[in-house]
Amino acid sequence: MLKDDIVLVSTKGNQTREQITTVSAIRMTLKLVYDIMKKYNYNAIEQMAAYLLSDDPRYISICDDARGIMLNLRHRYGRNGILEIVIKDYLDLKQDLDP
Repeated sequence: MLKDDIVLVSTKGNQTREQITTVSAIRMTLKLVYDIMKKYNYNAIEQMAAYLLSDDPRYISICDDARGIMLNLRHRYGRNGILEIVIKDYLDLKQDLDP
């Protein structure tokens, strides 16, 4: 999933179209990889966290191209960029969601 594939219907407050699109793309991609890994009975959360911390793609299954999807996400946004968005989104820091 690339950010260009995300359709944004509306914006909120002072967030730009790009910021909301980036957050949505990362959230949707992580959820997709999570669902694929759960489908094959992997410990998705543990393995996705290990991948993001280590940058070792072997933590992500090759089933249904989950690894390729994660590598594309990392290539597009960078590992630090993904982690920043995940943490800010988790803490609900909407005003700080700058990709």
